[in-house]
Amino acid sequence: MDRSINNETTSIPEIRLGAALEPPAQAKDHSRIARFTRGRQACPDRCHPLPAKLSMGEKFRKFAGAVSRWAGSSWAFILAILVLVIWAVSGPILHFSDTWQLAINTGTTIVTFLMVFLIQNTQNRETRAINLKLDEIIHSMQEARNGLIDLENASDEQLEEVEQQFKEISEEIQEEQPASNGQNPASKTS
Repeated sequence: MDRSINNETTSIPEIRLGAALEPPAQAKDHSRIARFTRGRQACPDRCHPLPAKLSMGEKFRKFAGAVSRWAGSSWAFILAILVLVIWAVSGPILHFSDTWQLAINTGTTIVTFLMVFLIQNTQNRETRAINLKLDEIIHSMQEARNGLIDLENASDEQLEEVEQQFKEISEEIQEEQPASNGQNPASKTS
């Protein structure tokens, strides 16, 4: 594969990890995408229809998303500060008893425990959506390697191999950039 850097051509090695990660064909079939988007916005209503009756998973997704958005708001932070202030002020009134300490410890533990699952659900969904968007970009670009689509499901060894190949590509490009700018690295004066 050749890439152009400042009107010069550089040879970049193909990233190949087997049949699952093949380089793109020269002529991609965009007819599926064209049929999907013809006369519509990028994602028509049928892309994510609302079911007549929400499933338990859909209800949880909506709830987790709403709670995650609220938990990240300034109002949630103000409420947390207010709870801590009330707890601190009540300390002298309750003589800093074990029950007083247990109340805040139990409350924060329960909230933290539940928030981990809600936030993780939202994070997983957003990561999945971002990966799908990146896959679409890779698929739509003529020079991109379709083998990188769905790379998030590759093994750690495959990811390390791809990362090493990109490091080599980066080093190769950096080595050639001074020469392509008309500078000779050997002719620098000290």
